[in-house]
Amino acid sequence: MNDPNNDDELTFRATPRWGAFTDPLWGPDTPHLPYHRASAKTFGAATPWVVESGIGHRGAPVGIESGGSLFCLDPWELYRAGHITAPSMVAIGSVGSGKSSTVKTLACGLVALGRKIAVASDPKAEWVRIADVLGGDSIRIGPGRTERINPLDSGPRPPGLSDQEWHNRAMATRRSLLISIVTLLRHGQPLSALEHTALELALTRAVTTTQQPTIPDVMDALLNPDESTRQLVRDCGDPLGHALRRLVAGDLAGMFDQHSTVSIDPTKPMLVIDTSDLLSASPEVTAIASACTSTWLDSIIRARRTDFWLIITEEGWAAMRDPNAVARMDERVRLAGEWGIANMLIMHELADLDMVGDEGSPQRNQALGLLSKSQVKIVHTQSVTSIDATAKALALTRREADTVTALPQAHALWKIGRRSFIVRTRRTHAQGELFNTDERRAG
Repeated sequence: MNDPNNDDELTFRATPRWGAFTDPLWGPDTPHLPYHRASAKTFGAATPWVVESGIGHRGAPVGIESGGSLFCLDPWELYRAGHITAPSMVAIGSVGSGKSSTVKTLACGLVALGRKIAVASDPKAEWVRIADVLGGDSIRIGPGRTERINPLDSGPRPPGLSDQEWHNRAMATRRSLLISIVTLLRHGQPLSALEHTALELALTRAVTTTQQPTIPDVMDALLNPDESTRQLVRDCGDPLGHALRRLVAGDLAGMFDQHSTVSIDPTKPMLVIDTSDLLSASPEVTAIASACTSTWLDSIIRARRTDFWLIITEEGWAAMRDPNAVARMDERVRLAGEWGIANMLIMHELADLDMVGDEGSPQRNQALGLLSKSQVKIVHTQSVTSIDATAKALALTRREADTVTALPQAHALWKIGRRSFIVRTRRTHAQGELFNTDERRAG
């Protein structure tokens, strides 16, 4: 019988066989050393440099770090703790790398913590089912559907603003959106000084006529100006009016040309605008729809300063075709702390930015600036041909870049500030079925 007071007996009692287990050493065949108990602080000091200390447990569980510990993340907690200086994020990964599953796992976990999610354009209807399960709101828009969104809605009024301040903010938002729409409709041609004046006067007239103007109201003011306006801007309002007519009688008709027939409840945990009916539309049409839905959703989100919103931009390259949209995204990044929002830009590869302005153009540089300003970078597998551009844009080290090209599916490099982690996304069986993107949404 083993003596319980004898350490040697306790150590080797389960291995009575002896032999050469590592030549030329001689000892127990499979030795079992006694357990050693210690606090995490002591263990970390005794065995340094084995694994990173991590970013803490305050956040949504996403997966398992390479060291074996649970990886949790909440951008606002990272910001509060000083790990990052702004709660903005970018997720990039090739098709089939698990990028979509990672982002959805994070989003669902944040909702469980009381955060809120907004998807201004869901081109594949991937987020609609998730919103339904989580008790959120979704709206489906597209040509021929009965749902309408008036992108010129003023939206809910934030508390604390005077009448004049509220009027000025609403006018600035409407003006910016109209400029974006016209610029996109004219294939990137900027407005002249006279055209800016004509658009401003038409918008002012539309607001004077009705407190909630629509695109047709502005179009009519451009095509049928009063005499003083015509003398001031001559006939430059006609091209602008005919450009906007495409939203009234062209391929964009029936989505943004009337007063809103739908509404969403900002107290719900998730808000999604389903744009899957535009999946086969031209990039130009997609960009215009994205500008309209983003502006409309922003006006709702910004009015609720007590909530924390993660704003997800799917197919980020498409939204950034519009230089004004890039400027709005940059404003979101700069004012994220004040507005209580975090931005999530989703892309496949940096080659996507070839569709965002010419190389070296202000628009392309501003878009690249959005990536570099993102304090949380989630990088799934990247091709060898694109890794150099990715590493430069996301400030990856050479070792991080080499690691990214060899990551298996569902693994990602998470770069948080200057720290990096390799994380394997772990989702539940129910989440796996919910996140499945192979099935087409019917209806």
